[in-house]
Amino acid sequence: MMKCYRNIGYVYYGQGNYEAAFQNYWKALETAEEYGNKMDISACLNNIGNIYSAQANYPKAIEYYQKSLNISEDIGDDIGVTSCFNNIGNIYNYQANYTMAFEYYQKSLKISKKIGSKSDISGSLSNIGSIYFYQGNYIYALKYFQESLRLYEELGDKKNSMYCLNNIGSINIELRNFQKAVEYLQKALVIAEKTDSKKDLSLVYRNLSEAYDSLCNYSMAYEYLRMHKQADDSLLNEESRKKLIEIQTRYETEKKEKEIILLNQKTKDQELWILLGIILSVSSLCVIILLFFIGYNRYRHKQKLLMTEAIAEQQKLRFKEVIEAGERERKRIAEDLHDSLGQMLSTARLNMAGLEDIIHDKDSSAPEILKTAIALIDESCMEARNISHNIMPGALIKLGLIPAAKELIAKINKSAQIKIELNQTGFDSRLSESYEIAIYRIIQEVLSNIIRHAEATQVNIILLRDNNSVKLNVCENGKGFDITQIEKSTGMGWKNIFSRVAMLNGTIKIDAEPGSGTSIDIHFHNVS
Repeated sequence: MMKCYRNIGYVYYGQGNYEAAFQNYWKALETAEEYGNKMDISACLNNIGNIYSAQANYPKAIEYYQKSLNISEDIGDDIGVTSCFNNIGNIYNYQANYTMAFEYYQKSLKISKKIGSKSDISGSLSNIGSIYFYQGNYIYALKYFQESLRLYEELGDKKNSMYCLNNIGSINIELRNFQKAVEYLQKALVIAEKTDSKKDLSLVYRNLSEAYDSLCNYSMAYEYLRMHKQADDSLLNEESRKKLIEIQTRYETEKKEKEIILLNQKTKDQELWILLGIILSVSSLCVIILLFFIGYNRYRHKQKLLMTEAIAEQQKLRFKEVIEAGERERKRIAEDLHDSLGQMLSTARLNMAGLEDIIHDKDSSAPEILKTAIALIDESCMEARNISHNIMPGALIKLGLIPAAKELIAKINKSAQIKIELNQTGFDSRLSESYEIAIYRIIQEVLSNIIRHAEATQVNIILLRDNNSVKLNVCENGKGFDITQIEKSTGMGWKNIFSRVAMLNGTIKIDAEPGSGTSIDIHFHNVS
């Protein structure tokens, strides 16, 4: 049954009824697949490829030829492989891709020689000859067509022999061997007249007309040109005209269908563009609203930050004013204690000392009471001086930060419980009073914390002044502590240190771990 479908399809194919041919080839393929005969499946796929090739649907033709080729290679069908190679080569030849066409023709020729198939060899030779002809390499084209002709004549294949003779005639026209061209074309004409193929006759007549025209035999050239036209006209008989009408009807129908599809597609595209426009408009509006809210939130956040910074700056200024007011009050009290109270106590002592000689003989107990009173006055003077110094060291006001710090360290070192060393660089001139007092108080507070809590035996203080910056480093070998506890501390020590550093726009870094001592780095910028 499969062979019947293939044969019917072959007849329709020869008639140019490709639709009917395709239907029969497809039924043949389904039957072959039902029985699982791979060789028949490959042959049917090859036939379908021929349909697409005849319709110039070259991608589809290649697709089916390739499927056929894969099966033929799998089952070792060399004849099928050769046929596929030739057909694929033809597709590339039609597309003027002569390099690929030549490659497939050569593959076909190689296998044809391997299996010794003269018909396939002659077909491949003829195809290769056509490549050389289209490339203008007429000598090589002539060589391949002559070899193909020899094999076709041995096989008794008149039709293909006629094609070779016609092609050799065409080559000789191109080589300007016009007489030889006439000889080959006359031989081709004899065969064409026997087959009575109007198409073949038309082809040979045209070439003969060109050859005689080149020989200046215009009467013969005209005669063969007339016969060529007559053969062409006879091809357009009633059946052909009906076929053309049928094709034209199909074309018009297909054109209308395409127009309808195109119109529908255009309508859909317009609807899609409208929808897309709406989506883009809504999206743009959403983006604008989103950007507005983002911008507004950023503005609010920025204003909030500015307000926070302003409040912090005001608090810092107020704190600075409070500190400076406190220091001024300390200074005043210290001066009052030193100058007023100290002077009064000194005067009282002198007066008491003047009474010593007067009452010495009158009352035996009076000298002892006076001596005790003078001792108490001396102790009061000493205490007043100490209080005055603690409130505002005189060295800090009169001499500056470094002498005051050295004096403080010397007093602590007298205890022999802890050793403090001070290294300083760059303090050739004094800082402003506010910086000197703040840095002194920080050193004082840090040393107080170390003495009370650190259990340290060695403290190193480094003061470095460089241009407009001051760096303070305090390092001790005590028991260390967890720096996260600073935030939880209820004491005023660390709070005062951090507040004074912040007041002068400084930075502080504390490096401490339990059992590893403590290092404090403080840095002031733009110090006047």
